[in-house]
Amino acid sequence: MGTLDGKVAMVTGATSGIGRAVALAYASEGATVMGCGRDPDALTSLQSELGERGVARSCDVTVEVDIETTVAEAVQRFGRVDIAFNCAGMGGMSTIRAGDLDLADQIWQTNVRSVLACMKHQSRAMATGGGGSIINVSSASGVQASAGLSAYCASKAAVDMLTKTAAVELGAHNIRVNALAPGTTTTRMTVWTQLPGIEDAVAAATPLGRLGQVEDMAGMALLLASDASAFITGQILYVDGGLSLPVFPDIRKLLPRA
Repeated sequence: MGTLDGKVAMVTGATSGIGRAVALAYASEGATVMGCGRDPDALTSLQSELGERGVARSCDVTVEVDIETTVAEAVQRFGRVDIAFNCAGMGGMSTIRAGDLDLADQIWQTNVRSVLACMKHQSRAMATGGGGSIINVSSASGVQASAGLSAYCASKAAVDMLTKTAAVELGAHNIRVNALAPGTTTTRMTVWTQLPGIEDAVAAATPLGRLGQVEDMAGMALLLASDASAFITGQILYVDGGLSLPVFPDIRKLLPRA
């Protein structure tokens, strides 16, 4: 039996990268999945992979009515929503002095406002159904300043606080709210991969010595969705190979030999 047998999961950003990996992982563990995205071709592909285990549905998370109708459809078709994985997001590089405020507005709408809107409607459905688990996708960048990524870093810090505040508000309804915070992960949204040599540099700065893979994120997403994490809420879980650790300069070469 799967760890999510009988559960209904809504996954945003489900047509690529981490969201897609999580949608398929949830389905493989027995959940009925409503996978949401905007790319028609990618939705068709996702539907083919989900088969009878779920539905791929068009949803623009920057439009609240889209979120509201998607949640309502999930309840109508499957009876409830037990799990929500809010993964839709965007990146983008701009320095403070360049000040691309249009880009900053897009990032805020997609990464922050959409999470608030998703939780608004998901929590209403979950409260009616007796509770559930909401997992928001944050980032190690929420606690780590990165030159050129001011708007993105700020948006993920905001997701962290939304997650904690929601956990406080929604605990009385038996709704857990946590955030999964990936480190640099190999997906098409990894803007840093546009810079020559950056992947090797980030891997070298990561204690585990490599970039994250979507499968690494799916494992934590399964844990947070399952009853194995029944007493975990309001937490930011870093899945980053240790990248966000405040590492002191390496002094091992200065230590006396044992």
